[in-house]
Amino acid sequence: MPTFHPQNASKVPGKIAFVAAQCIVCCLVFVLGLLMLLATLCLIIEYFPWFLAIGLLMLIATTPELQQGISAAVERKKREYESKSTQTSEPPVAEPEAHMTPERPIKMSLRSGRLAQKK
Repeated sequence: MPTFHPQNASKVPGKIAFVAAQCIVCCLVFVLGLLMLLATLCLIIEYFPWFLAIGLLMLIATTPELQQGISAAVERKKREYESKSTQTSEPPVAEPEAHMTPERPIKMSLRSGRLAQKK
């Protein structure tokens, strides 16, 4: 089967419209791509100081000295918290359910559907 080429589009009925549609779609995609690139560049130029600040903060945060200082501070805080929790150990609190149980057991009355106490 011969391959289709735009030069012999006039010989095949309906192919001219197909080629034109392909051309239009291709041009639209290209133009939309250029517009998206332009919009991205405009955003980068407009918010450049923010990008610069975030980039510098990320660069500073990844330095080994700062990471070691942060991990040392975290360990120090962890030790302080553990020492405070062992010093201020409170007496255990009784469970609230222990004193809320009734003296007599409660049973469900099947006929009335109400709770009734055994005598």
